[in-house]
Amino acid sequence: MLSTAWYRFATSWRRLGAGYLALILVVGLGGGLALGSIAAARRTASSYSVFLASTNPSDLTIEPAGGAPINAEVDRQLVKAIAKFPHVRHVESYVALQASFTKRGSRTVQGNLDSVVLVGSLDQMLFNQDRFTVIQGRRADPARPDEVMVTEQAAQVLGVGVGQALGVSAGPPGGSHNTVHRVTVTGIGLLNREVVQDQIERFPTYVVGTPALTRTLFDQTQLAYFGVQLDGGARNVAEVERHWNANSKFFTDFQVASQSAQEADQSIRPEALALGAFGCIAGLTTLLIALEELSRQRRNRDIDLQVMRSLGAPPAVTVADAVFGMAGAIVAGGLVAVFVAIALSPLAPIGPARAVYPDRGLDVDWTVIGLGGLALVLLLLAAALVGAVLSAPHRSEARRERLGHSGLADAIFRSGLPPSTAVGARFALDAGRGRDRGSSRWVLVGAITALLVVTATLTFGHSLQALVGQPSLYGWNWDYAVQSSDGYGPVPQSTVQSVARHDPGVVESGVTFATLQLDGLEVPTLLASGGAAVAPPLLAGHGLSGKNQIVLGASTMAQIHKRLGDIVAMRYTPNLPRQAIPLKIVGVATMPAIGIAEGLHSSMGVGAVVPVDSSSFVEQQLGPQSYTGCVGPNMVLLRGTGTAGPASAHLAAQRLATAASRVLAKEPADGSCGGYQASVLGVQRPAQIVNYRSMGLTPLLLAIALAAGAVIALGLTLVASVRRRRPELAILKAIGFTPKQLQWSVLWQAGIVAVVGIVVGVPLGAALGRWLWTLFAEEIGAVPLPVVPVFSVVIACLTALALAIALSAVPGRIAARTPAATALTPE
Repeated sequence: MLSTAWYRFATSWRRLGAGYLALILVVGLGGGLALGSIAAARRTASSYSVFLASTNPSDLTIEPAGGAPINAEVDRQLVKAIAKFPHVRHVESYVALQASFTKRGSRTVQGNLDSVVLVGSLDQMLFNQDRFTVIQGRRADPARPDEVMVTEQAAQVLGVGVGQALGVSAGPPGGSHNTVHRVTVTGIGLLNREVVQDQIERFPTYVVGTPALTRTLFDQTQLAYFGVQLDGGARNVAEVERHWNANSKFFTDFQVASQSAQEADQSIRPEALALGAFGCIAGLTTLLIALEELSRQRRNRDIDLQVMRSLGAPPAVTVADAVFGMAGAIVAGGLVAVFVAIALSPLAPIGPARAVYPDRGLDVDWTVIGLGGLALVLLLLAAALVGAVLSAPHRSEARRERLGHSGLADAIFRSGLPPSTAVGARFALDAGRGRDRGSSRWVLVGAITALLVVTATLTFGHSLQALVGQPSLYGWNWDYAVQSSDGYGPVPQSTVQSVARHDPGVVESGVTFATLQLDGLEVPTLLASGGAAVAPPLLAGHGLSGKNQIVLGASTMAQIHKRLGDIVAMRYTPNLPRQAIPLKIVGVATMPAIGIAEGLHSSMGVGAVVPVDSSSFVEQQLGPQSYTGCVGPNMVLLRGTGTAGPASAHLAAQRLATAASRVLAKEPADGSCGGYQASVLGVQRPAQIVNYRSMGLTPLLLAIALAAGAVIALGLTLVASVRRRRPELAILKAIGFTPKQLQWSVLWQAGIVAVVGIVVGVPLGAALGRWLWTLFAEEIGAVPLPVVPVFSVVIACLTALALAIALSAVPGRIAARTPAATALTPE
C-alpha cells in the first residue's frame, strides 16, 4: 500500500506539486503567525515578572518616615536588626541625601522632594539588589565616587545626558557643606518599581550615587529604605511587618513587591489578551484555509481515484493515495510554522516592559510553539484522513444522493423573487448534494464567527476607552483634590471649613492616609467621615453610615478571604490596640490611586475606607490630629455640583490650596508642620490606566486585523463554493441562465451570507463583549460599565456587507464563464 502511494505521489508531483507547496505555505506562514502571536502574548503577560526577577528584587521595602535622624551607624544597626527577623533572607538599604546639583552653564538645582533627590547605598543596594536598570549608557562602577546614574525624569530636570558632568554638593546651596564633587553621568534608566506605576508614585526623581560617593556625603538623613528579601516571598511579608512595628519607634511606610507586580500585570494584560486573540483568530483562519486547500486537492484527485477503484484498488489504497502527499505537506508546513514562530519571537514582548526586558532575542516557548505546532499538524492530518475516507470512491454513490436543504432557501425560492435571487439564496443556505456538496454551511459559520469576533472586540475596545476616559470608573469620583506635601502633611481643617462656606456649589470631603492591619494584612486606608458627600464609587453594598464599618477594595477583600457582610479585625500595630477592633464590611469600592507618594497607598482594587469617629479608637489614635501632628486631613476631595461643575471645583481647590499654604507657612520650621505646602491635584491615574492610555488604537487595529482575516477566509470560501458548484452552474447555464444572472446569483449568495452573519453574529458578539468586559473590570477592581459602540458596529456591518458584495466579483466572473459542456461531461 505504501509503495503504491509513494509511486503515485512521485508520478503526480508535477501536476499536484503546486498544491502541496500552497498547503506548506498556508500552514507554515499562517500557523507560524498564530503560534508566534500566542507565544508573544504569553511573553508579554509575564514580561514585568521576568524583568523584576532580573533585578534581584526585594519582597518588602521598609521606609521609616519619621522619628530620630538616621546616620551611617543607625543605618547599619537597622539592617542588622531586620536581618534577625523571622523569614528574612537578606537586607540592604539606601538613603536619600540632601544635595544640590550644578551643571556647567546652568543654575543650581536643589535636591529635595520637589525636584531631584540624590540616593545612595552603603552596601550596594540598587547595584546588586533592586538593581537600577540602565537604558542608555552603562552602569556606574560602585567603587568610583565620581560616577552616578540618573532616572529618565532626572535627566530631563537636570538637562544632562550620558557622559556629561554634574557638580554635587551636600546640603543646600551656600550651606556649610559646600564642597563640590564632580561626577559623570554613566547611565540613564529607572528603578524596577518605575516601569509601571500609579501617577502618584512618579515622585521623586533620582540621581543614584555609588557606594563610594555615598560614604563621602552621608551625614544624616530622615529618609531611608530597607530592601528585605524573604524566605517564602510575599507569604511572610505580614509577619515581618508585625515584627518591625513591634520593635520600631519610627512611623513606617511599606512597599510590597507582589502588590506592585500585580498592578503591573493587570496593566499589561489587555495587550497580552489582544495578541492572544489575534493569534487564535489567525490560527482559525489558517485552519479554514488549509481545510479548503485539502478539499481542493481531494477534488483534483477524484477522477484518478475512481479510475483506480474501477481497476480493482481496495479502499485502503485509494485512501492512502489521497493522504500520502497531503500528509507530507502538512508536516513540512508544521515545521515551517515552528521556525516562523521562533523568528517572530524577538518582536515580543510589547508594552511598557519591553524597553527593560532582559533578553529580547530569540525565544522558544515550547509550550505554545512545540505543543501548538504539534496540535496543528495532528488536527490537519486527522482532517486529511477523515476527508479521504469520506470522499473515497466506494462512498461516492451513497453520498451523491444525500441532499441538504434549507427551509428558508425553499421559502425564498417559492416567493416569486427573481431567479438569480432564489438561486443565490439556495447557494448560500443549502448544503448541496453528493460529491459536489458546497461549503455554504462553513461559509455561514465563518461569517457569523467573523462578525461575532469583530463586534466583541469593538465592544471590549470601546469599553476600555470609556474606562480610560471616565475617572469615576477607576476611583476618582470627584473633580479636584487638594493635598499637603504629597500626602505627608495636613490641610488645616479651619481653612477647609472657611472655603466650604465660600463655595456652596462645591461639596468636599477630607481623607487622612493611614496603613492599618486588617486580619494581619497591611492595607492602605483612607480615614473618612461616615456619610461623606464625596467618596470612592461603590461596586456593591453601601458607603460608611456608622461606627465600626469598613469599605474595601475588591482585591483587598479577596486577599483577606472575606465577603460583603463579614467581620474583619482591625489594628494599627500588632499591639495597638490590645484588642482588635471588629469592623463590618458594608461595601466594596473602586479605590482611587491616592496616598503618600512613596509608601503603601490605595489603588484600583486595593485599599480600605474606615470612618473617623470622635469616640472611637480610630479618631483618638489615627485621626488627623495624631497622625500628622496638625489638625486637618491629608487630602480634601472636591466636586462641583452646579452648572459650572469642574470649573467651580477647580476655583475652590485653588483658593483652598492658597489659603492652606498661608496657614502652614506660619508654622515653625522645626515644628511638626514646618515646611508643608498645599497643592491642587488633577486626576491621578492608577498604573493600569496609565498603560491603557498608551495602547492607543490597539483594540481598533486588532478588530481590523480580525476583519481582514475574516474577509480573506470569506473570499476564498466563496471562490471554492463556486468551483465546487460548477455542475449546478453549468446546468443553470444550459437551461437558459445568462452570464449576468449567474454573476447576480453569486452576488446574492455573498450578500445573504453577510446578512446572516450580521443578524446572528452581531448580537452574540455584543453579548460576548459585554460579558468579557464585565469579567475584566471586576478583576482589576474598576466599575464594570460595558459600552457597545453602535456607530462602530453599524460601520463594521455595512463594511462587511460591502466587502462581501465586492468579493463576489471574482467568483461571479468564474461562474459566468463556466463552460456548460465541459462541466457536464462527468455527469
